[in-house]
Amino acid sequence: MSRIRSRDTSLEQGIAHLLDDAGIAYERNVPELQGTPDFVIQSARVALFAHGCFWHGHSCKKGRGPVTGSDERDRFWLNKITANRRRDSRASRTLRNHGYAVITIWECELKMPDVIIHRVSAAIRRKTQK
Repeated sequence: MSRIRSRDTSLEQGIAHLLDDAGIAYERNVPELQGTPDFVIQSARVALFAHGCFWHGHSCKKGRGPVTGSDERDRFWLNKITANRRRDSRASRTLRNHGYAVITIWECELKMPDVIIHRVSAAIRRKTQK
């Protein structure tokens, strides 16, 4: 696990490429905000989290936890992913309470770049129209 990167992952690189191509200005890994969002569009107060399906317990095929055959090890993974989900929820709630729109982009969604850009653009429009 120590070799798993927490920043500048291929998922983050893919999202950065999409945002760049769409001409959307952003900041990366803003530590001043709760949960250190992977991308922040300050002008519209939109925060983006890039979540790996496995690590954050997504409901897709990639999000299924491992079945190791060891009850102790299975509990470890279940507890770890549950803690990640709780932390994600707290961070999103705090950001929303501070006026940010929060978007979670899942690893499996990277196959649908148009959908990602549409969601981000819509959030920017909603936030800038207020």
